[in-house]
Amino acid sequence: MTPSPHVSPSASYNGEPTLEQLVTHFVAAKRSLSATTDAYRANEIVNTARELIEETAVLQAKNTFVRHGVEEEVSVLHSIRDGLDSVGRNAEVEFKTVITSLDVANDGLQETLSSLRATLIPSSVISSQPTLDETSSSITSSQSPPPPSQKTLHDFIDESTHLKLLDSLRATIDAYNSAQQSLQATISTFDTSLSSLHTSLTRLSSLSSSSTPPSQQDQESESIPTLFHTLTDHAHETASLLHSLIAHYDLCATALKHTEGGCSAARAANPSSSPFGQDESDSLYKDTPTPHAALDASSRAEMLAVLVADAAEVEDVVLEIRSRVTSMESSLDTLRQLHSRARESHKALSTLLSSLRRLGAEMPSLVAAARGFRREWAALGGEIEGKTGEIAELGVFYTGFADAYKRLLKEVARRDAVKAKMRKVAERARREIEALELEDRDMRVVFVNEVGEYLPRDIWPGLEEGAPRWVVKEVAREVGEGGGEGTLGEEGVEG
Repeated sequence: MTPSPHVSPSASYNGEPTLEQLVTHFVAAKRSLSATTDAYRANEIVNTARELIEETAVLQAKNTFVRHGVEEEVSVLHSIRDGLDSVGRNAEVEFKTVITSLDVANDGLQETLSSLRATLIPSSVISSQPTLDETSSSITSSQSPPPPSQKTLHDFIDESTHLKLLDSLRATIDAYNSAQQSLQATISTFDTSLSSLHTSLTRLSSLSSSSTPPSQQDQESESIPTLFHTLTDHAHETASLLHSLIAHYDLCATALKHTEGGCSAARAANPSSSPFGQDESDSLYKDTPTPHAALDASSRAEMLAVLVADAAEVEDVVLEIRSRVTSMESSLDTLRQLHSRARESHKALSTLLSSLRRLGAEMPSLVAAARGFRREWAALGGEIEGKTGEIAELGVFYTGFADAYKRLLKEVARRDAVKAKMRKVAERARREIEALELEDRDMRVVFVNEVGEYLPRDIWPGLEEGAPRWVVKEVAREVGEGGGEGTLGEEGVEG
């Protein structure tokens, strides 16, 4: 508390506080001394904190040493686990690559087979006498199902070959999945043990506790020396503030002693609830003359001015003491929690060491499982690749079959076109022959009519013969026979 230049507005006419005001300040100062209990508590907190810090430091040193060793062992276990997982992941990557190639080959084969199923074979191709109209369309949409009697290209292949191949591939893939599941079950069991270790390690950290309030987490983030230094500062400041309250009380008592009637007024106003009660040994409560003459007017006025100024700060000082002690209680709770967690960590680390020893005994079987899986996958992967090649070869063969059929349709169309041209030529020849026949018949009749009476009938045998008749027709050829499919021949001559 510092002197204040202001004087209470309720002071007497000469600027000094009245007797009633002095008594009021005295009673308030007497009550403020209850903060002595808080000061004692602050000292107890510092002593308790020192003991907690010493024991916590020892536990934390032990825990740090053991925990570093445990973390190194857990790191080694995680490396082993990553090695096991990498065996499975590498095999999975290789498996997906092989399956991708298999899918590409099988998709190509299935697409080719779908094309064969959708490709209808016209009856003109199957029959021995195809027509141009029937061979003009080669592929029918798969949306309209073919008639039961109409065949497709798929009817001319043996589908059992690739069906057996696919069944064999499914069995191989099932064998791989079984091996992968067995490895994953082994890794999963190992993961459970690692997860238990990781959970125990996580619980060791006081900073990771989700139940700790944010304000307490901020306090825990400070170092223990800093926390203890803060506690001692609070304790020293509390003692200093209590000393100022005692000095203010002494000043109030002195002012009453140097005020007429002050001792009697103080004795009458002193509450029974005072922490000290009425100390009859105190000269303030004795009927002694007021030593007012011992102070001159200037000194007394200065004393009263300081008293009034300090009286306005008494309540704030008491509140500050209690606030500091409350803060120290909170810091002590933090130290207790740190100490408790250090003990729990020590106990948990002992349990972790036992778990690590048990887990270490399982390492040989884990390594053997990984090696066995790798050997099995190498054999299965080679088998899948070989069968993938067979599927690809089937796809190439069936694609060649479909391409050959397309060329066949073109050949049919070409032959029909040639045949149509031949028909046109034959039809034109027939018409020309018929015209020549008609003209020849008419000319013969004219000739006979004009000169027939003059010529003997035996001069030329063909004198009265009829015009020759020609027939144009298509002649079928045997398979493999060369030449055209139609000829123009002389049927005979009519006489």
